[in-house]
Amino acid sequence: MAGRMSYGPTGGDFTGLKTHLRIIGDVHQRWGQYHLLLRKAHFTLQLGDFGFDYTTLSTVDADRHRFLGGNHDNYDEAAKWPHYLGDYGLHCVPGFGDVFFVRGGLSIDQQSGGRGGGRRIEGVDWWPAEELRMADCYAALDEYTRVRPDFVVSHECPRSVVPHVTASSHILPSRTNQLLERMLETHRPQRWVFGHYHQSWQRVIGGTHFTCLDVLECLDFAASSGNA
Repeated sequence: MAGRMSYGPTGGDFTGLKTHLRIIGDVHQRWGQYHLLLRKAHFTLQLGDFGFDYTTLSTVDADRHRFLGGNHDNYDEAAKWPHYLGDYGLHCVPGFGDVFFVRGGLSIDQQSGGRGGGRRIEGVDWWPAEELRMADCYAALDEYTRVRPDFVVSHECPRSVVPHVTASSHILPSRTNQLLERMLETHRPQRWVFGHYHQSWQRVIGGTHFTCLDVLECLDFAASSGNA
């Protein structure tokens, strides 16, 4: 399950053959660069914070290129697009295998990080649906426990992993990072890839290989009979 990390359209090998599966970090409305990343990949999974407008996906093949919801996504519009993965569950990448996904994350900047430095505005650049409801968290945990996946992608990461990724001494508990922590306690997958923190980082913790992708950073995987 080895992957090759590279940075966006200004880095990596964009002259050779296509990679089979490319996992892409936060996009934050840098859609021109996102489209460049699609050119050398048969399939992609984007980890959330795509942005608030999805019309750029009108020319993108939804059977091959999918995105996950983060905490900078428009939840009034995202589900209208076939590229959207949904709340949680299994996604089968042809020629690679099953990937378990969980959307969402908490906007710690909601109070002070919006446009012009003020509070983000509901329905404009912030949506309360950025995190799953508690009932959906329980359902997601039940499904994860049933499936016991080898490969997980999410926008956020388990709470116990956060201190390894960021130097911040102030770690806010959220429904999302606590749900992901409960999933990790229930079953440790082989690989877990996430975004959210705008860091390029990876480490094996407790037998699980965690990877955090920076904005527009990529993690590439070859085709296989599975994801082992």
